[in-house]
Amino acid sequence: MHKPSFLSILLSFALICAVASCSGTEAPLDAETRQTIDSLSGVGMRNVKAELDSMCVLERQRSLPHLVDSFRALRTREIERQLKTIPK
Repeated sequence: MHKPSFLSILLSFALICAVASCSGTEAPLDAETRQTIDSLSGVGMRNVKAELDSMCVLERQRSLPHLVDSFRALRTREIERQLKTIPK
C-alpha cells in the first residue's frame, strides 16, 4: 500500500479548503467532506509529529556532546580559580 507523502496530504487539504472557501454558497460541509478533511489533517499531524520528534532526537545527539564539553570546561575553570585562592 502506498503511503501518502506529507506534501500530497497538505496540498489535498489546501485544495479542499480553497474549493470550499471559493464557493459562493454558505452551505455547510457534508459529512464525507468533513471526514476527509479530518482524516487528512490527522495523517498530516502524525507525519509532522514523527518528523519533528526525529529532528529533536538528532539535534539532541548533535548538541549534547558540545554542551557537556562546555559545562566541563566551565567547571574546570571554576576549580582552577578556587585552587588559586588556597594559601600554600
